[in-house]
Amino acid sequence: MSKARPAEGVREAFRERIEDLSQQAAEVAANLERLALFRLPATLFGMENGVDFYDEVRRFEISLIVGALKHTKGSQTRAARLLKMSHTTLNTKLKTYNIAWREYSKPSLSNQRIS
Repeated sequence: MSKARPAEGVREAFRERIEDLSQQAAEVAANLERLALFRLPATLFGMENGVDFYDEVRRFEISLIVGALKHTKGSQTRAARLLKMSHTTLNTKLKTYNIAWREYSKPSLSNQRIS
């Protein structure tokens, strides 16, 4: 009987460690996603050929808009507020850049009920 208790303690410590690592992994993933919004374009490292300024601005705007839509789960009104722009401006940019905002309003698989 005394052998059962140490095994339970090891299992509990193992579960706690797994939960801790899972939380750390989620934090790293969130930080990486945030950093991706501010990544430097690869073209800046090869300036001798020039940089298409408008293409880089377009890419940056798309990154910001997608990030806001993900954060607001597809709510255009809240995403516009987050980006400090009018919802009509955001809607125009969604159409201009052909961003499928509905993709960000779908519930994740973990939130769906299984019948």
